[in-house]
Amino acid sequence: MEEAVAWTSARREVLENRGMTVAVDVRPPRRAVSISIDHRHLLSQLIVWESGEAQLMRANILDDTNSDEHREISSRADLTRLVDEFAAWTSPVS
Repeated sequence: MEEAVAWTSARREVLENRGMTVAVDVRPPRRAVSISIDHRHLLSQLIVWESGEAQLMRANILDDTNSDEHREISSRADLTRLVDEFAAWTSPVS
């Protein structure tokens, strides 16, 4: 959880400068962190629980598509890949 918050803190300014909205919410009692990144018509939320479970939700409001995926995180590399994938999906296409 702390790493997910640190990832967001380290990248918040860059993401916001690219026009994205970033929000972080730490949720007791189940000890989870929720990160939301929205940009134009792309909305995404990642919830990471202390247990190593994660929920990745994405929506495109223009074409009305969405996905909701449950993931297991067993290493720092898994978390890094997941949050990078999460941010890349919401990033504006150049």
